[in-house]
Amino acid sequence: MKIYVAAAFSRKDDVKSIYEALKEEGHEIVADWTNHTICRPFEEKEDLTREYSIRDINGSVMCDVFIILTKDPENNISGGHKSELGGAIVSYELTKKPRIYAIEDNYNSIFYFHPAVKRMNDFKDVMEEIRK
Repeated sequence: MKIYVAAAFSRKDDVKSIYEALKEEGHEIVADWTNHTICRPFEEKEDLTREYSIRDINGSVMCDVFIILTKDPENNISGGHKSELGGAIVSYELTKKPRIYAIEDNYNSIFYFHPAVKRMNDFKDVMEEIRK
């Protein structure tokens, strides 16, 4: 399956560990943002920021499974991972895919409660679901 994992940028090491587990199971990472360089301030790196934004939103809508890690150590309300969740939800509404999983327990956005989003305790639970 093609999988996209969204999270706060500060959690890229956690996401890399998830990628490893997914690849071991034969899944494809549709877009890997963990190797992006920091673009802030965005307006000073506009071309790179544009490239990343296109690649990441495309990943969130072109995947079979979308996973979002909800905890954000920096409490970044405008984090890109929430925009990616929005892309996945819109894709689901139009095409009935991807399957969307929010893991952990920091459900600080109304969109974690959208009917397309399944809230799970941890990544292990998601792995069990996608194996079915």
